[in-house]
Amino acid sequence: MPFLENPLTGGSNPDSRKSLIGRHSLPVFPECSNPWCTSGRLHLWRSRRTPVLEGGWLCCSECTRRRIHALITRELQGHSPPADTHAHRVPLGLILLAQGWISHEQLRKAVHAKRTGYPGRIGAWLMEHCGLEEHRVTQALSLQWSCPVFSGEPEPALLALSPIPRIFLDTLGLIPLRLTGSGLLFLAFEDHIDHSLVLAVERVTGRRIEAGLLNGRAFRQSHQRMLLAKFSRTRLVEGGDANTLSAALARVIERAQPVDARLVRVHQFFWLRMWNDHKKNSVGRHPSIDCPFEDVVCSITQFE
Repeated sequence: MPFLENPLTGGSNPDSRKSLIGRHSLPVFPECSNPWCTSGRLHLWRSRRTPVLEGGWLCCSECTRRRIHALITRELQGHSPPADTHAHRVPLGLILLAQGWISHEQLRKAVHAKRTGYPGRIGAWLMEHCGLEEHRVTQALSLQWSCPVFSGEPEPALLALSPIPRIFLDTLGLIPLRLTGSGLLFLAFEDHIDHSLVLAVERVTGRRIEAGLLNGRAFRQSHQRMLLAKFSRTRLVEGGDANTLSAALARVIERAQPVDARLVRVHQFFWLRMWNDHKKNSVGRHPSIDCPFEDVVCSITQFE
């Protein structure tokens, strides 16, 4: 299908590609996007087109570092330890009971097992001891999270190039499942919706996201298949504090000279995506013309 020829940059539509990677028309003498720039913004030896960070050109390495530091501060503001995400939701057992899929006695036994040390979820206990079908648990979870239930396997185009780094698929448990011609990306989870992760993917890729659940067995099979997909080059960067991390990411950006880059927080990580200009063959660029971007993932557990 033509719209899946380049699934991560909006297919063959040049306007879609332009909007995603942020290739803005720059004036002859663009101004540095760092509001604290003190360099006079005149560097005769400096490219006037790159590097670009969140749509703004940066005139020197120090401005890149300061701009990155400001973005890290932005992503850290308002963060607090995650609350109990199920506290405001109807318990799964009550949903199963209300739908007539289990009895009061089965629910009582499941709750008792959980309170006395059963390590798994109530749904798993009910499947193991009461013969509850797995698709019923998935249906109940979809009611609990107010989301659709998906079916099928990851599309070949997404297996050819995943829009999400492997480390997130592996550690956070999701699957990019489908991509429509209108640019809607379907993300599948097994037993809950990670809204923070959904928002991060939406911000980085520029795509609208539809999140839903995939039946447990089907999720595990598709997840294993997705882990074998082609992924962008991903660098892992460590930083002891915001200043150290800012300097490290600034060096990466200065070396890569991206035509655009975006930075978001994903739980205990920072995720930086850089879009490359394949018309150049500079050091640090990903060699594959089929992968127009590269990712940097940074652990920030020490920031907590």
